[in-house]
Formats: sequence, C-alpha cells, structure tokens
Amino acid sequence: MKALLEYLIPVLIQVESCGNVDAIGDNGKAVGCLQIHEIMVDDVNRIAEANGYWCHHQDEYHWQTFTLDDRLDKDKSMTMCEYYLEYYYPKYVKWYQEHGTTQHPHPFDVAEICARLWNGGYAGLKQNPRATDHYWHQVSYLAVHQCNL
Repeated sequence: MKALLEYLIPVLIQVESCGNVDAIGDNGKAVGCLQIHEIMVDDVNRIAEANGYWCHHQDEYHWQTFTLDDRLDKDKSMTMCEYYLEYYYPKYVKWYQEHGTTQHPHPFDVAEICARLWNGGYAGLKQNPRATDHYWHQVSYLAVHQCNL
C-alpha cells in the first residue's frame, strides 16, 4: 500500500491543486495542495492517536497531531492523506465483502478506491460510488499518462 501511495498521492495533488500548496477551494473550506477540509484534519488526528502514530520533536515523543495550518505544508498534507487512506482502505474492503455490489469498486482496484476515498470520503464511497466518477477519471488519466501507474 505504501509503495502505491508514493505514486498515487502526487497524482491526487495534481488533480486537487495542480501542485499549488497555497490553493484555497470549496469556498475557503479546502486548503493546500490536497484541498484538505477541517473535518479531515480532525479525522486524521483521531486516526493517528488510535493507531499510535508517534513523532519525535525537540527531544520529546508525542502523538502525531496536525493543525489546520499543516494543510499548507506539502509533506504534512501528504502524511495526512497517507494516514487517511491506509486507515479507510481496509475498512472499505471489509465493508465490500459484507455489502458491496457491482456498482462499487472491487477491493483489488486499490488506486481507484483510494482516489474515490480521498474525493468522496468513506461514507460517500459506500453510499454513492458513482459520485466520484469524474474525479477517478481525472486521476486515472494522469496516473497512466504522467506517472505510469
């Protein structure tokens, strides 16, 4: 998963903001190169604490936490995206095995699921996976033509 995300997250950045770390979208709610909303920062902080993600800062170890300003930092935004996708992809696979239909992406389509999760969220992917079709087409086009995914 980590290797795939190393290639996929830069594609998401291109689709979300054309690489602009200062991008502001969605009427000011989405910020940074990955267009992260405040609720995403809250969710990623919850995920980081639940999974025991630690960081070392000024000779101290503490839970990895992110601030709203971290959305303007490309590396921190990429880490938030990675935590989010690594957390929700297995949840989606489990849900798919119990409830999925032919309308939903198959768990083998990891890049597709991750892109749709990033764009529509976990609940959105389960409820209406077709709502992220346009986003997935943009990501898959760039992945094939620029990154050879």
